[in-house]
Amino acid sequence: MKNNNSTPPECTDYHVHCHYDGCSAKDMTLAAVYESAVTAGLREICVVKHYSHELPNGGDVWVNWKRTKPDDFEAYLEEFANTPQPAGLRVLSGVETELTTDKGDVNIPDAQAARVDLLLISNHWLPDAPGLSRAWQPLLGEGKLPHAMPLEQLGPWLEALAASGPEPYARAVFEGNANAVRRHPKARVLAHLGDGGLHALRAFRIPADDISDDRLLELAAPLFEACVTHNALWELTPEFPRRTNIVREANRCGVSFTATVDAHFLNNPRWGYTLAQHDVAEEALRKLGLRRGKL
Repeated sequence: MKNNNSTPPECTDYHVHCHYDGCSAKDMTLAAVYESAVTAGLREICVVKHYSHELPNGGDVWVNWKRTKPDDFEAYLEEFANTPQPAGLRVLSGVETELTTDKGDVNIPDAQAARVDLLLISNHWLPDAPGLSRAWQPLLGEGKLPHAMPLEQLGPWLEALAASGPEPYARAVFEGNANAVRRHPKARVLAHLGDGGLHALRAFRIPADDISDDRLLELAAPLFEACVTHNALWELTPEFPRRTNIVREANRCGVSFTATVDAHFLNNPRWGYTLAQHDVAEEALRKLGLRRGKL
């Protein structure tokens, strides 16, 4: 078995997409993904299907996301059950789904979540929480996130943010992820977490970086505790988090991290990386001096 020199022993990647997602290459069959994982020197992976039970606009498509078709999910489960796993590679089934409320609700019904091994929780949009402005809701018809829209279209939303400041939204993200980990036994990877999910706030033009380092760590403390208590891993991609202090403090508190390239392509990626390039994610984790975890 070939093993990249920069890939550590017992290397894992819990965020690998497959051809059932429209954002992935059609040649990402499970058999092909397994072969690529072995070549990359991986020992354990999770092959995921996007699962969005509902979208913020109530439709079937919004921005980059599509409402999950039951037949696609069934086909994914059938292929997973019928594709032999190579010797030396452990493969988990899973979904990448969204955090929807600060109470820890996620965007997949319990009955469907029970059918996979792992839930990856992503902050794709703002969770619902008491007291948060919903002035961004009229923007949903644009099919874009606010960071991609001209300022003149965002007047009421920007006024709401100026009145509230960013802190309530950061608190909702941290508490929502913490509660998802506490409530859902299979929610053991927090995807795209990086600097605690602040990227989701920036996508909505919420000035998360106005929050001081000390206050940010206070707000994130419940998330640190939940991850340590329930052995939930923070996912790190090759892109360094803008606020590295939050991952370093999480590490100091005992949180473990998992590296991924969030692979959507086998070859010639239109963006991002292929699974064969997993070592670039491991290198980012090493440079930050973070603890590697395993499920």
